[in-house]
Amino acid sequence: MNKAAKKGVAVFVATNLLETMVEKRKPTRAEVHDVVNTILDGAYGLALSAETAIGRYPFLCVNMMQRLIRHTVSVVDFPKVETKEDAFVGRLCEAGYLLDREVGSALGPAHGGTLISRMAKDIDPAAVSVLPRIELADDLQMDVEQIAIGTFSPLEGFMNQRDLRSVLREMRLANGCIWPIPVVLDVSRGEAARHAVGATICLVDRTGRALALLELEEKYEFDRDQYLKAVYGTLDNRHPGVNRGRALHPVFLAGKITRLARRASETAEYELTPRQVRRLFEERGWQKVVGFHTRNVIHRSHEFIQLQALAAESCDGLFVQPIVGSKKPGDFQPQQIIRSYETMMKGFYPPDQTFFAVLATWSRYAGPREAVFTAICRKNYGCSHFIVGRDHTGVAGWYEPEASQRIFDRFPDLGIKVVKFGNVTYSKRLGHYVHETQATVVDRQDRQEISGTQARAMLRAGQRPPEWFMRKAISDQIVASLRAGETVFVGEDESASEESPKQSPEVEVPEVENGPGVTRSKPAAVRLAARRPKKRVSAGVAATKPAA
Repeated sequence: MNKAAKKGVAVFVATNLLETMVEKRKPTRAEVHDVVNTILDGAYGLALSAETAIGRYPFLCVNMMQRLIRHTVSVVDFPKVETKEDAFVGRLCEAGYLLDREVGSALGPAHGGTLISRMAKDIDPAAVSVLPRIELADDLQMDVEQIAIGTFSPLEGFMNQRDLRSVLREMRLANGCIWPIPVVLDVSRGEAARHAVGATICLVDRTGRALALLELEEKYEFDRDQYLKAVYGTLDNRHPGVNRGRALHPVFLAGKITRLARRASETAEYELTPRQVRRLFEERGWQKVVGFHTRNVIHRSHEFIQLQALAAESCDGLFVQPIVGSKKPGDFQPQQIIRSYETMMKGFYPPDQTFFAVLATWSRYAGPREAVFTAICRKNYGCSHFIVGRDHTGVAGWYEPEASQRIFDRFPDLGIKVVKFGNVTYSKRLGHYVHETQATVVDRQDRQEISGTQARAMLRAGQRPPEWFMRKAISDQIVASLRAGETVFVGEDESASEESPKQSPEVEVPEVENGPGVTRSKPAAVRLAARRPKKRVSAGVAATKPAA
């Protein structure tokens, strides 16, 4: 290779470099060492033979080899590496190799180019205790946390007036980066008057526990109607987003935040950070990952489009991440959503191709704008693809069904591929699910509609959906919760939604005849959690929970 390099001749090396992966999912440490050294010795290319010809994991082998090549060349400037000792180590140190998990990553970059981290280092508790304080409601606590861990990259804090105006007008930050949703800290005029620009403010929860610091850069008032019209497309108070927006305080505080502590959460063990998820994708050798956003318990239409997207886009994995923040009355409670996906992970998803976590933020109900927002969040988690279904993030007919798909045509520079799906129905005659692009082959009377709204209405009325609509294992869980008197839907304790009255736990739930179903696959090997830890874990360590 040395002689060939001097003559400018390319050398390809083929020596079963990843031979262990003929049978196993990962190479040995020695094999990784050999691959890296072969690259450093000047190989122009590396060939796979038995690993992909007869091996059990050909795609993983290709991904692994690409990962090792990318990783090596990303931290080595070959003309400057004269020895593999001092010069090589020096280059690694200069690159921050040991501290930067993104070095050599096969996953796409975060939105804006950098995965933000606003985590506190060496903060003096005594100094924090004397700072002025602002108490945050639960949703603002979530916003602080998602900014800090990088889910909202490139945001480093709450928006200033210039960025807010640009987001409302152009769906971009003032620097041109795509961003469709305001992320703001609202306070009363009296509260705003207490704090001077330039001050550091301690943001606390309802118990007074310090969660974060705000470096106050600006405070400003806003035009409420202009704000609501831009975000939601209407000023009608019946819209849940508009109704919520009417309660915003009149002054916004802007500035970078620094997280001090994790907020209290019942779903904390499922709330993995973008860095944790990206590292787990890398561990599995995933490069192409399709993300899925939902606020509902899973039904068969969702399952269909998830697996269709996984196969059609030749993705390595599916990342299912339902939202668990506050929602409108009538939506499912987070624990019901989590249980449904735990059941799917345990018995129905393809083995080794699915990963589950939750996104702790609140539903904006902003239709097309929120669709772009949800895609950006999954891009920051490492997804290369994102599923957008019919009426994605819409609510009760406020937006045209295709509006949340068409909006992506405005942003070819988004940096994540959108996988669009229209309406999915079930054909009793054919015994399988049909996308609307195939609807001409199915008689209109034979199409059985499936939707989250229908599922909620049926369950609240005491009906178990048929098997073609929702897996029996899922509906049985929900029915059992209703009979046990558990709070299954948001707002049951305060007031029932108009479209579906409160279900009495004593109601007799009739059986509904099941229709043909999808073939059950083997139990999934990839799951969110192995065991619940017996001890409290330190900040930054992912706690895990067994399936229900």
